[in-house]
Amino acid sequence: MKYNCAILFQVKMLLLLLALLFYSQHTFAILTPVVDSIPLKDGKKMAIDIYKPIGIAKGPVILVQTPYNRQLYRFGLPLGIGNNLNSSNFIFVVADWRGFYGSKKAAYPGSPTMGDDGYAAVEWIAAQAWSNGKVGTWGPSALGRVQYQTAAKNPPHLTCICPLVAAPQYVYEEYFPNGDLRTEYVQQLDQLGFGLSKTLMAHPYYDNTWSFVEAANNYPDSIRVPCFMIGGWYDHTIEFMLSYFNQIRNSTATAAKSKHKILVGPWVHGGHGTAQVGTNIQGELTYPNSAAWNDSLAIQYFDFYLRSLNNGWDANAFVTYYQMGENKWKNSATWPLTTTANIEFY
Repeated sequence: MKYNCAILFQVKMLLLLLALLFYSQHTFAILTPVVDSIPLKDGKKMAIDIYKPIGIAKGPVILVQTPYNRQLYRFGLPLGIGNNLNSSNFIFVVADWRGFYGSKKAAYPGSPTMGDDGYAAVEWIAAQAWSNGKVGTWGPSALGRVQYQTAAKNPPHLTCICPLVAAPQYVYEEYFPNGDLRTEYVQQLDQLGFGLSKTLMAHPYYDNTWSFVEAANNYPDSIRVPCFMIGGWYDHTIEFMLSYFNQIRNSTATAAKSKHKILVGPWVHGGHGTAQVGTNIQGELTYPNSAAWNDSLAIQYFDFYLRSLNNGWDANAFVTYYQMGENKWKNSATWPLTTTANIEFY
């Protein structure tokens, strides 16, 4: 019997969300959003869900842009909003990427860009009567990469971004580490609707195409708003994240250089089991003192920039990392640490 891989993925995501809800200590209710759409640069529309907590007539907004079906978030949103929607201090807008799910009719062959769509979303949100004009972004993996693309377009009302387990680069080594195709990774991306395999297989060796693609997707000097990156030591994107963190610390506008921070915990990439960014159980290993650091610090971050709370965020270290082996949280002003050295294994 043949199965549709995209449908299987949706079912797995739904079952995962339901499992997380079942095992939570809190009682979750299915959230009912306001359904709307955002007009894009070419006149087509992006489908969105708007979650407005009771009591907030006008407030700061966190934008989540996803290719994985915005409607799944109706079973519980990140950052505590699923536990108690009414006590949230933020309005959430969850958008389907152009060409995916509710925005499928807006599909296009290459242009406008994802950054253009992100720009349109931020500025549309800022113009709504329920928005105070401050917009932040949040999301992991593909939902993180699109935040960099949005920030690179510099929408005037984008206040800060918070990408998890994501860097903006499309680099040869991500798909062909040491020249060897990551077959299962590329197949999964195809099943999710990204359709990269045809292009990748046309360029299995590093060539001028890869050189152009890497340069076009490396724009640290364009990230001009505060960026709080969250990664995991068990995540396959961590080396790219650390590299990019150093780039934005060195290359962005002077006003933003001192505002970028990164958190790295003992976490996996997530998306395919109960082990996620911020959970204490990671496969067969458990890290009790790492649970929910991602959400608690992200909330502090958004409170500081979107609500203008003097909560000490600006005094936090540039680098907060979990020291594996010692199982302790530590801080640093730079990465790599000045006390470390490289060891080559053969």
